[in-house]
Amino acid sequence: APLVVLVAAVGAGRHCWGRQRQVSVRRSARSLRSPMMRGWASRVARRDGAEASLRSPAAAPADLYALLGVRASADPVDIRRAYLQKQRLFHPDVAGSEGAELSALLNDAYSLLSDPGRRQVYNAELALEKSKPGLADVSPVWQRSPEMLSRSRHSESPPVYGGTPRSRSLWDRLPEEDRGKRHELQQFLFVDEWTCIGCWNCVECAPKTFCIDKEEGFARVFSQWGNAEEDLGWAVMSCPVSCIHWVSRPELQALEHATATIYHDPPTARRGRVNVFAKAQAFLQRLPTASVPKVVDALQTRLQQVFCGFFEKIRRV
Repeated sequence: APLVVLVAAVGAGRHCWGRQRQVSVRRSARSLRSPMMRGWASRVARRDGAEASLRSPAAAPADLYALLGVRASADPVDIRRAYLQKQRLFHPDVAGSEGAELSALLNDAYSLLSDPGRRQVYNAELALEKSKPGLADVSPVWQRSPEMLSRSRHSESPPVYGGTPRSRSLWDRLPEEDRGKRHELQQFLFVDEWTCIGCWNCVECAPKTFCIDKEEGFARVFSQWGNAEEDLGWAVMSCPVSCIHWVSRPELQALEHATATIYHDPPTARRGRVNVFAKAQAFLQRLPTASVPKVVDALQTRLQQVFCGFFEKIRRV
């Protein structure tokens, strides 16, 4: 009999605690709707967003003015002020060896922009490069125009080159633990559909990146960086005909545009082997002002190289 009473008492206590817990949960939900709690939640969200932005590697600046954080019309005094502010953060005496490359890049940027003659030449070449469709913007994330949302293979009008790839980019949304060297170098995947045999290997390895076109029966990339870099590497290695290639963003948008152009051609023009890489190269050469200014090209390459590993180094400090 005492044992039965004890069990009943324990059960009753558990039941009462459960009711109290349900009431406390309802009270907590009501308190979260109060102005004070909403303000606290807003501050937490801003803090978490700031921390997430620090964990995510930033894309390289578009030019030296963006590197210093000034406008292209800034006077020498503003350029010097911005240069000194950046050096107070990234000089090796402050940031250690991790800031050495960026500090040297800041020195070269200030040396160029503080020289009126060199700055004039740089501005002219920068304006020339930005006038080229699709070559000025090389960031790893892009906004697709409405024309890019379809492959234009069934449209009567030829595909329009908008200066952005036709696949979407999830480069900035990939979790940090899924990133690797290819992600740091801002590389993307392209499938040569005229070499593909439709084996489904890439889709099985990375289903959020690859798909099989239901009309043509070949693989293509519909979402860049939809899977972890390790999975993308397995997809590349699993291809029996080596039709998956790592390319840069300018190469990607030219190749995808060339692919859409080929599909727009009459079927008789697509018979036999198609060299989409040669077609993309020929398209780039036909673009107006296709030659890239040497000074701007070299500086932009250096900007990208420095910024690829900079944030990873800073996170390890």
